Amino acid sequence: FFLWALIGMLISPYTWEGFHIFRKTIPFLAFSLAYIFAEDSLKEKISSYASTGIIIGITGSLLYLFIVMGIHFRQANETSILSVFSHRFTYFNFINPLKTHPTYFSVWILLSNYFVFNSKRINGYLKAILLGFFFIGMVFVLSRIGLLLYALQLLGVFFYLSKKWKKIYLGSLALFLFLGIY
Repeated sequence: FFLWALIGMLISPYTWEGFHIFRKTIPFLAFSLAYIFAEDSLKEKISSYASTGIIIGITGSLLYLFIVMGIHFRQANETSILSVFSHRFTYFNFINPLKTHPTYFSVWILLSNYFVFNSKRINGYLKAILLGFFFIGMVFVLSRIGLLLYALQLLGVFFYLSKKWKKIYLGSLALFLFLGIY
């Protein structure tokens, strides 16, 4: 990825714009080189470090986005709390402080969902809190592709649950569908 950005910058007539794009790819080069020259013991631990970093990063980013959204909601003098779900406070307007696309950010949320769900070091209550927090974040990110992938992720989780939790899961899903239709 880094090499393609470098080649594009060198042959492009838009050198200054290419430099800005090239500058964004430098971490890819640094991380790749760090991984290539790392010791084998560190390479074995990298997945736990990366998953923890992604979980903390997404949680912090969502906290920041919710605080900014709360400030904007307060300044807007809205009369109803339900207007927080309007387009003024969701999708691009929600994710705008991070200067990224909602679909990309929703993929990061899904990745952190996966890491939280499969983590052995996080206890059950914290898992439930984090997964609920990520779900609320996904609702405000409102990316269609992200929501579709989230539904597929939930469907995949369904097959890992015991019989009791499958009933709770289906009951909750039916309740949410009923509330959504109502």
